[in-house]
Amino acid sequence: MRTLRVFIVLSCNRCVAAFADALHAVDRKQPFTIDLDPQLIDWTDDERQAIQQDPILARFTDTMPGAIHCRPDGGETGNRIKLGWAYKRGGNRRCRTDPSA
Repeated sequence: MRTLRVFIVLSCNRCVAAFADALHAVDRKQPFTIDLDPQLIDWTDDERQAIQQDPILARFTDTMPGAIHCRPDGGETGNRIKLGWAYKRGGNRRCRTDPSA
């Protein structure tokens, strides 16, 4: 008799950015880190107003869920930070591992 294996594949939208760490804000030996606290991006008033006019981008002016990922990029001699942020379309909810949720 064969055993049937079920694999659940989930998709989660995310944003990833890498940039120079000119101020050396992140220690090069810092491990991959996930911040679970909700975040609010500190837009200027002009930036916030411009972003809120775009219905697709407007949600990024609200409080975002936690789960920002941060790590140094480029090894011990590198000077970049890599950030990732998982988010879900249609709301500011974390991506879930339970497909029924």
